Amino acid sequence: MKKWLLICIISLITANAFIVFPVNAIVPYQGYTYNYWGEKKDTPPAFIPTRILTSDNFKTKALKNPTDMFISKDGKIAISDTDNDRVLIFDSEFKILHEINQIEYNGEKSSLKSPEGLFIDSDGEFYICDTGNNRIIRYFADMKVRQIYTRPDSPLLEGYSVYSPIRLSVDKSKKLYVICKGINMGILEIDEKGTLDKFIGAPQVFVSPIDYFWKSISTKAQISRMSSYVPTEYNNISIDSEGFLFATNESVTEDQIIAKISSRDRSTNSAPVKRLTLSGEDVLDREGFYPPVGDIKFPVKNQDYSEDSTKGNSRSYLKESEKGPSSIVDVAPSENGIYSILDAKRGRIFTYDYAGNLLFVFAGTGAQVGSFIGPVALCEYKDNYYVLDKVTGSVTEFVRTNYGTSLLSAINSYNQSDYDKSLNEWKQVIARDSNSEIAYLGIGKIYMMRNNYQEAMKYFKLANYRDYYSKALKLYKKDDIGKTSSALIFTLVALAIIAALIIRIKKGVQVIINFGKPKSIKVRGRI
Repeated sequence: MKKWLLICIISLITANAFIVFPVNAIVPYQGYTYNYWGEKKDTPPAFIPTRILTSDNFKTKALKNPTDMFISKDGKIAISDTDNDRVLIFDSEFKILHEINQIEYNGEKSSLKSPEGLFIDSDGEFYICDTGNNRIIRYFADMKVRQIYTRPDSPLLEGYSVYSPIRLSVDKSKKLYVICKGINMGILEIDEKGTLDKFIGAPQVFVSPIDYFWKSISTKAQISRMSSYVPTEYNNISIDSEGFLFATNESVTEDQIIAKISSRDRSTNSAPVKRLTLSGEDVLDREGFYPPVGDIKFPVKNQDYSEDSTKGNSRSYLKESEKGPSSIVDVAPSENGIYSILDAKRGRIFTYDYAGNLLFVFAGTGAQVGSFIGPVALCEYKDNYYVLDKVTGSVTEFVRTNYGTSLLSAINSYNQSDYDKSLNEWKQVIARDSNSEIAYLGIGKIYMMRNNYQEAMKYFKLANYRDYYSKALKLYKKDDIGKTSSALIFTLVALAIIAALIIRIKKGVQVIINFGKPKSIKVRGRI
């Protein structure tokens, strides 16, 4: 009897442990964000991994160095299996619909060679960057080849001997926006007929006054040995629902990123992520504590160990590849201006709102579910995120937690002007994370919309958002002056009315008094 009771107790404890701590069992990373002071603050995970899909799930041979993934609005999933010279298309459950390794066009057959960038437009038309063959292939929705784009015949490409498209996006007018390996003048804008119209978003080059000075006094031989100041290349491109182009650039130097972080630089200069109009203007908002660069705390080149991993006297020594700023390789635009960026260096995903405020960070590097070795592509579909790992040839699925749902829903409700719902959801976020500065900011903005400036200032102070606090303070003073002025005017008007009444009353009393007095009669002549 005692033995049976002991077994029951052990079983109950084991069951309770499984129910209470399932997240710790499956999440190999800690969610976090950065506060105003640049300190890393732990948060509940906003997304957790639910499954990892490999060739066993795909029921095909193992992926070999896959380089890109795209998920359409209707759930079609395309993966470029680059070193196997093929492209795979799946349904939303990752069941293979098409395997493309050869094409037939105008009666001629040819094979794919090292395909990379992929895109599916709103009409279901499918595009492949057939990189090794220096061309782009366009398919009808029924997967018949519609068109092949080879190197455009344009003077804009003079000086570039190689034309190798690696990434692309397509807008509603069927214009192609293409990134080519080795071309550093920006993104190629190609019309539906294959004509190169222009370059857009060419990264600007900034040379310091010191560099100018040294060049001015150097010999030709010395100048030739100096590094050339040429624009850097973009490495990826995504188009959002409003037609803006997110472009990433992982070649920004460590010194540039450190300078950007330390000065809280909000400009487009040396920005690893941009949101471009079709004319090439960067309109990405960078109003958060720090610009959207991924991690703002990281081990630099001359640091041999990770301070975050230091415990007592033990230190976690780093490889050279683990040092330096985040290496941004992809952007997944979402609704209401929210977007996420993928850091290939540490396998992390950083999610920002439309203003550039960091909402949360999740994922990491490693061999566990939810960690990566070589992440290269990030996609969002039906509130879930999917990450392609080129080393393991796998896709990891992430789903929202209650914390992530409350946070993102609060932003969506605010943008839809449902302030009561947004306020309630922000409070749910704070219930799970009392240090959430983004939640305090959200609540402060709601109170400011309701003209409750004192309450707004209280929450902006908790959020450490000084700009918003200043705005609320100015509005509060203006409102207070307005109220004081209104009260003063009301008082003066009331006093004037009272004074007028008193004068009228006095005049009335005088008339009555005069009316009751006997009138004197003047008699002319003598009596």
